[in-house]
Amino acid sequence: MEPAPCSIEVQATKESARAFFQKFQEEDSDQFLYMRLLEEAHFKKSFSINVDCTHIFQFDRALYNKLTSYPTVRTRCCVLSKITLVPDPSSFYDPLAR
Repeated sequence: MEPAPCSIEVQATKESARAFFQKFQEEDSDQFLYMRLLEEAHFKKSFSINVDCTHIFQFDRALYNKLTSYPTVRTRCCVLSKITLVPDPSSFYDPLAR
């Protein structure tokens, strides 16, 4: 059986990753976990955060499947989403600001 052809869908993956970073909340929390982590990283001038893949799985199984099927291509899309999420410190107060 041949593997399915790779359909990259860059824009859709960036949108899914952006939604994950903006909207993921742990159970029993009203805080957006990854927006907080991105804000902390920004102010510490850190260039990375740890992402728990079980969170991606819980939030969007299709995104998780894309990341695990084509990790190199999809990871770049997620990085691009993170970059567009953190253009300047004021963006943390309006998650949809660019």
